[in-house]
Amino acid sequence: MKLFKKKWLAVFVVGILFIIIHFPYRMIAYGMTLNDLAIKNFSWIIDLFITHLVFNFIYLKTNSLYGAIIPHWMSNFAYNIILK
Repeated sequence: MKLFKKKWLAVFVVGILFIIIHFPYRMIAYGMTLNDLAIKNFSWIIDLFITHLVFNFIYLKTNSLYGAIIPHWMSNFAYNIILK
């Protein structure tokens, strides 16, 4: 947040990075190409950005990265239980 003068810009940039860092896993796990991921799964990208906003809100309220890491882990865990 200290790199940007406007907090919303920091949130947006980190959101884009949050999405990009999830691309390799999604591409490997589901055998997708970058085109498949970016165009055919655009709703996933929007969902991931909204998820980032929720985690960012939690981080800002708790002032702790663990405040965002724990719900992220819990959502991944629940997703894997439901999926399998």
